[in-house]
Amino acid sequence: MKKIKQCSVCKKVKSIVEFGKRPDQKDGFSCICKECRKDYLRKYRQKIKLENEKFDYTQDVMLKCSLCKKLKSSNLFSKCRTRKTGFSPICKPCYLSWTRKKKYGITADQLDVLLKLQNQRCAICKVPFGDIFYVDHCHKTGKVRGVLCQDCNMGIGRLKDDPTVLRSAISYLERSYLKEKSNVA
Repeated sequence: MKKIKQCSVCKKVKSIVEFGKRPDQKDGFSCICKECRKDYLRKYRQKIKLENEKFDYTQDVMLKCSLCKKLKSSNLFSKCRTRKTGFSPICKPCYLSWTRKKKYGITADQLDVLLKLQNQRCAICKVPFGDIFYVDHCHKTGKVRGVLCQDCNMGIGRLKDDPTVLRSAISYLERSYLKEKSNVA
């Protein structure tokens, strides 16, 4: 038997799969269909976006990060015109940590250990890191290999993380170097 439900907004009777899940409701589904919810959210975000159009981002305000629950300067949050505050709910450091944990399974503490082991330098070219570095990982296993600078990370990525292609590139560069050296002499 196919379950049906009436949307409290559009009043249409629809299949239960047209409603989002809501464990707090008796039947486990929202009283508003997905289509009406999507429409409501689109209009709400547009309204907030218009209200925030003249938002003064130069004024420093204190905001509470929804992850670490600490009050921090608005300078540590990304701009987000579709939110009432005008800023993302998560501070940049927490967002980076959360993203790294989600993508690579590495915590902030594990990353700190890795950076110390590499002496705050790129694992390939040994150039010291500034503010920007990249967590390198195997695309097949997802396992973290090290921390790289942007150039090295992009380089091995463009060479498809393939040691054979990398060795071929080295051979090519060496042949080219020898040819240039013999033409100079």
